[in-house]
Amino acid sequence: MLSEGFFIQGGKDVEDLQPISSRGDDLITGSAVLMSAIPAKVAGVERVVMVTPLSRGQDGIADIILAAAYLTGVSEIYSLGGAQAIAALAYGRASIGKVDKIFGPGNLFVTLAKQQVFGVVRIDSLAGPIETMIIAVESANPAWVAADLLAQAEPDGLASAILLTHSRQLAEAVQVEVAQQLEGSDQ
Repeated sequence: MLSEGFFIQGGKDVEDLQPISSRGDDLITGSAVLMSAIPAKVAGVERVVMVTPLSRGQDGIADIILAAAYLTGVSEIYSLGGAQAIAALAYGRASIGKVDKIFGPGNLFVTLAKQQVFGVVRIDSLAGPIETMIIAVESANPAWVAADLLAQAEPDGLASAILLTHSRQLAEAVQVEVAQQLEGSDQ
């Protein structure tokens, strides 16, 4: 979020950190909005633009994402996802002004899009798919374990969320809970 700039002043190296004026976030969960927008605001970024795809089974963006965006002061939010969202943030379009830097995880197509726009706009990184492992003992709450697994899962066939446990009973209960939470989810 901060620009790099070094200069010599009185014989000492001094780092001049200046906030970028705008950033774009490609996010799909409420927790990701919090983890991204709060540091941006603390750093002094004036314009935080967020893109997020429509939630499955809904006519618009999920309420939890809208609430997180509102609470963290996101300047603009657009219902747009994938590689086309990255292009819109990098180049701008009729309703979306271009940003200085793009942040956020994504699937293979988002990563490839970020690679293509690198140089036109700054990017956070070229991240690969998320790989999450939760180690749980028999006394763990299956609903919580399932929620933790789902919170880190991506809509990407290459991503993985793994439960490691010695308890067959817990593993089966988590499997049932994951199915129930997915059924009741808007993500």
